[in-house]
Amino acid sequence: MGIWAAVKYALNSTLGTSSFLSLDKMIQAHGTQTFTKDGTFTVPAGVTKIWITAFGAGAGGNHSGGQGGARIIKKAYSVTPQTSIQITIGIGGTEGNDGGATVIGNLVTLEGGGSKKFKEHNGALGGAYGAKADTYSENGQDSPESYGGKGGYNRPSTGGDVYSGGGGGGAGFGRGGDGGDGDYSSESGKDGGIGAGGGGGGQRASSGSGGNGIVIIEW
Repeated sequence: MGIWAAVKYALNSTLGTSSFLSLDKMIQAHGTQTFTKDGTFTVPAGVTKIWITAFGAGAGGNHSGGQGGARIIKKAYSVTPQTSIQITIGIGGTEGNDGGATVIGNLVTLEGGGSKKFKEHNGALGGAYGAKADTYSENGQDSPESYGGKGGYNRPSTGGDVYSGGGGGGAGFGRGGDGGDGDYSSESGKDGGIGAGGGGGGQRASSGSGGNGIVIIEW
């Protein structure tokens, strides 16, 4: 193999291109684009492979913590140069509602997290509602990118009644929402971060909303 053929081969294997690129195009051959709202990704000239990190939206809390959205982490996809890929970002669920799906053209759809019932995907689970007096309810699960929310504290009243704390939200790209503490008035659950579930509210309080999804494309 001649020297120029070797250079061309090395560039193609590194950049994921199908033909030799001039220097001005090589400068554009690596990049990252992040979507936190709906948009369009145009595949750069000469690029035939992209890596996607993305999350569906988190679910709202339901006293138990909401589930984080389904996720992929730097998964490779083959693409055609200079084509357009429509991006739809899932919207976080409000209290008691599932998160919306994040859709990346015809490449992949990532389901949002479940609120009243956890969905059978890889989104991190929220913590359970309540436990026993003088303890925290369950924390939400971590994800590869972030941490689950902290479960709320369960407080007994002077008469012995238990005021249950909410479960922590499951993690997403951002941290899960913390559950609200249980007390005489109870505390609301916190909203989840990007792609994460909302925290459950205390016994007589509202729960947090899930976070919207995200798409990060690298090439």
